[in-house]
Amino acid sequence: MKAFTYRRVKKDERDAADLADLLRLGRLPEAWLAPSATRELREIVRGRHKLTALRTNCRNQAHGVVAKRGIAA
Repeated sequence: MKAFTYRRVKKDERDAADLADLLRLGRLPEAWLAPSATRELREIVRGRHKLTALRTNCRNQAHGVVAKRGIAA
């Protein structure tokens, strides 16, 4: 697999052929998937992060409008 990163010229056809050879020889490493419980927790954390960012954005916009109007908050 390291040979792919050291090539000076990248060719999709050559990469595909090399990957097919590695797969045929059984030398292609498997991808790791997190357990379903971990994936579920990650999804919850991503959702919470998005909601927190949205809340912060709304709060900042409100402060900007109040500051533009010259109202002391």
